[in-house]
Amino acid sequence: SEGSSGLTICHTKFSFNTATDFGGGVCLKSVTDATISGCVFSDNMADHDDGGAVVYDKGMGGAIACLQSSLTVTNCFFEWNAAQVSKAGGVPTEKSAGGGGDIYVNTGTLRLLDSVSANARAGVLKDPVALSPNEAKLYFTGDGGSILVHGEKSNTSVEIRDCRFEDSVSYGNGGTVSFSKDSSPEARTYFVLGRPSFQWPPATAEPVALGGGCIGLISNSTFTASQGGWHGGAISANGRGMDIDILDSIFRRCKGGTTHKRDGKGGAVSVGGGLQTDAPPVNDVLVANCLMENCSASGNGGSMYVTIRGKLRIEDTLIDGCSALNEGQGLPLPTDDHRKVEGMGGGIHVSAGGHLYLKGGSPGSMQIGNCNAAVNGGGISIKSGRAFFSGNLEFEGNNANGSAVDGYGNGGGVFVTTSYHDDKRRFGAGWGAATLYDCHGEIWSSSSDVFISKNRANCWGGGLYVGISPPWYGSSTRKGNLAMITLMGANIHTNTALQAANESPLKPAQIAAERVKDNLANLNFKDTNISGDSTTDIGIYLWDSIVPYTEGTIFGALAAPTITEGTEAP
Repeated sequence: SEGSSGLTICHTKFSFNTATDFGGGVCLKSVTDATISGCVFSDNMADHDDGGAVVYDKGMGGAIACLQSSLTVTNCFFEWNAAQVSKAGGVPTEKSAGGGGDIYVNTGTLRLLDSVSANARAGVLKDPVALSPNEAKLYFTGDGGSILVHGEKSNTSVEIRDCRFEDSVSYGNGGTVSFSKDSSPEARTYFVLGRPSFQWPPATAEPVALGGGCIGLISNSTFTASQGGWHGGAISANGRGMDIDILDSIFRRCKGGTTHKRDGKGGAVSVGGGLQTDAPPVNDVLVANCLMENCSASGNGGSMYVTIRGKLRIEDTLIDGCSALNEGQGLPLPTDDHRKVEGMGGGIHVSAGGHLYLKGGSPGSMQIGNCNAAVNGGGISIKSGRAFFSGNLEFEGNNANGSAVDGYGNGGGVFVTTSYHDDKRRFGAGWGAATLYDCHGEIWSSSSDVFISKNRANCWGGGLYVGISPPWYGSSTRKGNLAMITLMGANIHTNTALQAANESPLKPAQIAAERVKDNLANLNFKDTNISGDSTTDIGIYLWDSIVPYTEGTIFGALAAPTITEGTEAP
C-alpha cells in the first residue's frame, strides 16, 4: 500500500510470500495510521539478488516493510521469516546486506505490541569457520534478525512492548533488533577509520554514517537465544541520535559474535555512540530493571558493550552468569594471539571513550555476579573509557580467567586499563582511542554502597585491577597508565588473587595497581573498607605506581595493608 491513511489488516495469515526488495508479506510506503492486528506471518521472505554488485538498501522486511509510514502491530505471530541480499540464492557480494527478518522500518513510526517472533533471520550465512576473524566481518550479510530500523532521531520512533523473541539470528548486528542510519559498510561498523575524524590529527567533522538515531522504547519483553553475528546478541544501537529505553525486560542465552569469532561484542546489548572526537556523548541508552542471564560475546562484553563515546546507563539490573569468551584465540593460525584486545568484561565492557553509568536503588537491585572473562575483567572491564558508580552496586563471584604466566587474568571484579599501548594502526603505539578520547581508564564513585566481594583473578586484583601488565608495554617508551580512579567509601573484601606479588610472597587479592603513574594519574580510595585473608592478602598492592590517597581508609583482616614494589618513573 502506498500513500494511504487508516489502513487496517486483521486476522489474516501471510505464508510463503516473497518480495525482491521490501516486505515479503506487506509493504507500506507513505502510509499513516496503519494497523495490523491478530495476524500470522510465517515463512515469508524479502530476497534481493545483487547480481554481483554491492547492495545494502534492499532485501529488507521479510514479513513487513514500513517505509516512511506509521504502523501499529498488535497480537501478531511471526515465525521463520527472513530478509536478505543474496547472489544467485547464495552468499551475496562482499559488503551487500539486507535485514529485518520480520519487520523493516525506514523512518516513520512502529509500535509492536503483544506479539511473538520465533526463528527470524537476517542475512545469509557465510561459514565463519572457513574465514579468518578479520575476513569474517566482510561477510556480515544482514542486521536485525527480527527488526531492522534505519533513520534519524528527528523522524524515527519505535515502541516494542509485551513481546517475546526466540531464536532470532542476524549475520551482522543485532540478533533481534538493530538500530542504525543505514546498512552501508561504514554505518554498520560502529567507527569509520580514517574519515573524517578517526585519523591523525583528528578532524572536527563527524562521519555521517554514524549519525543514525531513533527514539525507542522496549519494555516488558523477553529475548531468548538471540544471536548477533557481530555487535549485539539481541540489540544493537549505533549512532549519535540513539535515545532508547530498555525497561523491565529479560535477556537469556543471547550471544554476540556468532559470525565474527574474534570480535563479537555485547552478548545482549551493544551501543555505539557515533562520536569520534573528544566531546561529551550525545546519545542516551538506558537499561533499567532488566535481567541478563547466561549471555555471552565471542570477544568482549558478555552482557553489554559501549564504545565510540556512547552513553549507556544501567539501573537496577541483574547481570548473572555472562561471559566474554575470546573465541578467536588461535584463529586463523594457532599462533594468533588476541588476548590484548578480546576476552574482557564478562559482564560489561567499556572501550574507546564509552561512558558507563551504573546505578542501584535498594540493596541487591544492581548486581553483576558469576560472570567470567577469558582474559581480564570478570565483572566489568574499562579500556580507555569511563565508568560512574552510584547507589547500591554489587560485584560478586566474578572471575578473570586469563593466564597469569602470560600476564593476563587480572581484575576479577573490575579491570581498568588503557588502549594507548596497543593502538598501533598507521602511526604506532599511542595513535587511536586513548589519544583521540584523551582517556586511559577512569572510575568515578563516592558511594558507600558499592560492594566488590568474592571475585577471583588468576593473576592480580581479585577485586580491582588498574594499570597495564607486561603484554601491553609494546614498543612505546611511555610505559605508564594515566588511569584516574576515584573509588571512595567502597567495600572491597574477600576477593582472591592466585598469583603472588613480584617480590613479596603475599597476594594482591583486593586492589592491584601496575604502572599507574605520571602527573595526571590518580588513585583515590578515601574511606574505603578493605579486608581479606589475614595470612595471604595485600589490601592495596602497588607495582611501579603512584601512592594512593587513603585518608580514612579502613584496612581490616589482611596480611599487609599496602605493599609498594618496583620503581615509580618520574
